[in-house]
Amino acid sequence: MIEITTIGVVGGGQMGSGIAQVAAVHGLDVWLHDTDADALTRAQNQYPLIFSGSSPNVNSLRS
Repeated sequence: MIEITTIGVVGGGQMGSGIAQVAAVHGLDVWLHDTDADALTRAQNQYPLIFSGSSPNVNSLRS
């Protein structure tokens, strides 16, 4: 069985940022992408410890 170590989440809204947060907490590397930079800012504000750079599992926030 292939072990999944990295996920990409498209959409940084309520659901996407929540999925990214849960994945990062459980040790997966996460890439979060959204066309709306404000959505990524809201994700950073909602989960500051995960998206502040203090978590080694969040690789990128891209708009």
